Amino acid sequence: MFIRQYKTKNKKTGKIYIKHQLVQSYRTESGPRQRIVMNLGKLSLDRSEWRRLAFALEERLSGQQPLIKEPEITSEVERVFKNYNFYRLRKKREDKKPERLSIDLDRVATANNRSLGPELVAEDAWNRLSMDKILKDAGLDEKSRAVAKASIFARLMLPSSELSTLKYINDISSAPEIIDPSLADLKKDPLYQVADVLLYQKDAIEEGLRQREKEIFPSKNILFLYDLTNTYFEGAARGNGLAKRAKSKDRRSGCPLIWRFL
Repeated sequence: MFIRQYKTKNKKTGKIYIKHQLVQSYRTESGPRQRIVMNLGKLSLDRSEWRRLAFALEERLSGQQPLIKEPEITSEVERVFKNYNFYRLRKKREDKKPERLSIDLDRVATANNRSLGPELVAEDAWNRLSMDKILKDAGLDEKSRAVAKASIFARLMLPSSELSTLKYINDISSAPEIIDPSLADLKKDPLYQVADVLLYQKDAIEEGLRQREKEIFPSKNILFLYDLTNTYFEGAARGNGLAKRAKSKDRRSGCPLIWRFL
């Protein structure tokens, strides 16, 4: 075996790279041939040492222990085999046939599924509006802000009563994972209490939102807050996917109400 040097050129940059290979010569019926045994990368040894390195590599490949250990040669052999073993292991993994399992889709079941997409949209809007700062300036502590945030998220996804909001947070929404894991065991009392606080601080919150809205949209200075949770339709509204008959706070239960948003 012997070591051969070859050069490659990067067509884009024109940079030339020098690499080395361990090559073996052998005879065939068509004449002598050569095959690459190992790619060595770029050697740091002087050319005069290549013959001894080739012999040391051949010994290592055949499983023989060197009779005379030369620190410089031994160090280069270890470097070469470290890369050689890495690429050989990677190729073995690539060549390995992947294992496949058959799954009966009729029997597949899931559990504890939670809504995530709408919550991520709400989280982005919450941050853009600086709602944490607005609620903090309105006097809400950290825990109250977390409960208020979960409540607002739930009402954005499924506008309904406080009990329905609690059920949505506990059983359907991923809001606890996004906001605060302790909200997974949220009870109704903190939800009712934070609703009272939000109502009491309504003016301060609306003023904070108005100021933030002026920062986001400098050319406009009007913010309308409109509660759609009790809006109803005149007529059957059979073709409207937003409409559903439910209990109306305005005692218009005979009319379809807006019950969700697309």
